[in-house]
Amino acid sequence: MTTALRRTALAAALPVLATCALAACGGTSSDRQTSRAMVRLGDRMLESGELDSAAGFYRGAGERDPTDPEPRLRLATILARQGDQDGATRGYLEVVAADPSNAEARVAAAAGLLRRGTPAAAQLAEETLAPVAGPGSRSARALRLRGVALDLLGRQGDAAEAYRRGIALAPADPDLRANLALSLAVAGQADAAVEEARRAVAVPGSGDAHRGNLVLVLAMAGRAAEAGVEARTLPAGEAENVLAQGRRAAAAPDAASRAVILGVSRGRGA
Repeated sequence: MTTALRRTALAAALPVLATCALAACGGTSSDRQTSRAMVRLGDRMLESGELDSAAGFYRGAGERDPTDPEPRLRLATILARQGDQDGATRGYLEVVAADPSNAEARVAAAAGLLRRGTPAAAQLAEETLAPVAGPGSRSARALRLRGVALDLLGRQGDAAEAYRRGIALAPADPDLRANLALSLAVAGQADAAVEEARRAVAVPGSGDAHRGNLVLVLAMAGRAAEAGVEARTLPAGEAENVLAQGRRAAAAPDAASRAVILGVSRGRGA
């Protein structure tokens, strides 16, 4: 952001800053009103590309009114954009604690937890997702994330059910099909896994990650020749890594270990 643009953004914010100062000093406004004014300032900074400034306003708004989860939700989103995934995940979990009905925070918190790839994080993610990925869920993303959590916990049957429910909602989502393929492979259902992986690759919008899934599934099934052929379609330098990962997963002692080796998702990410 240029100096001139920054001055313009700050100048636009000054009237609201003055209001905040008067409210804080004179007691003419509630903490919630002051917090909301600071959130609006943060939104202006965000629109101007001033992520650090926006984060500062959101953090201050959350401190001013700890009962309002909205500033923390905005702050967590900025932290995620800045690459602070642990900080973002903590923030989303704080929002869930303050507002258990916040589905957006639950899904975002679960995604952050699952990036850690550990059973403990998967258990917390599964518990966090339970209210939004239950029998009546209409969120394909929540169902996909719940499937990942269940896979990492070694519950492949339940994971496959979650993926299939997600596919029923979003049949053109290659990530759901790719994750179902990996789950089937982890459970030892090689033929069904390969079939689902090929379906994922055939979905419009699929990419290298989904082709990598197919290579993984073929390698886990012991179909080395087919895996080698498919690996040639991957970017240079990636083929051998994917093949080796598939072989490591195939040699793992149990389903949960195989799921951890394969990672959270080789789709577009959690």
